[in-house]
Amino acid sequence: MDHTVDMKYVRGMFDLTGKVAIITGGAGALGEAIAQGYAAYGADVVVTGRTLKTLEKAVKAVEDLGRKALAVICDVSKEEDVVAMVEKTMKAFGRVDILVTVAGLAKRHPAEDFPVEDFDQVMDINVRGTFLPCKHVGKIFKQQGYGKIVTISSVRAFCRPSRRLCGLWHQQGRGEPADQATGDRVGQVSHQRQLNSALHLLDTADAGSAGQQATL
Repeated sequence: MDHTVDMKYVRGMFDLTGKVAIITGGAGALGEAIAQGYAAYGADVVVTGRTLKTLEKAVKAVEDLGRKALAVICDVSKEEDVVAMVEKTMKAFGRVDILVTVAGLAKRHPAEDFPVEDFDQVMDINVRGTFLPCKHVGKIFKQQGYGKIVTISSVRAFCRPSRRLCGLWHQQGRGEPADQATGDRVGQVSHQRQLNSALHLLDTADAGSAGQQATL
């Protein structure tokens, strides 16, 4: 029996020609790879980051695949930045079909010594930075009557680290990362988004870092 994969058939199944995707955190390895993946299947891509310089590689990779790319400076924890990013996307492409929230960071300290400013930064980027793009791109999706949201959290949103692993972190002076809490919160943001989106025929997904995905 011939088990050769018909790539033309596969590409047809996942064809994104004419679609526009926003990838927050597009300068990171994960965001850049996702941007390339969408472009490879025909989508034009908007990548966001703190500086245009850090987005140059992602933009070039998308353009090398024959698709249009737009780099937008955006601090996803600031609502005015997110609003401006959505406006720039609509001005450039006139539509948006997919949102992938990749922007995130982790800080590790022993719990009893965890600096409040580091905790606040992690919560701002990982949780608020997921909520705000979902909120404002979701408005466009509601107007269009369609759209897809993929939120990236942490595998710790689905399982707790073992006592042995926590002990090892403390022995190394690293502490438990704050993304345990933010992974849980991102999952909750996604599930609330799913609940609301069901009323407007939108699709949402919450993808853990291990590649697990929960869909509505």
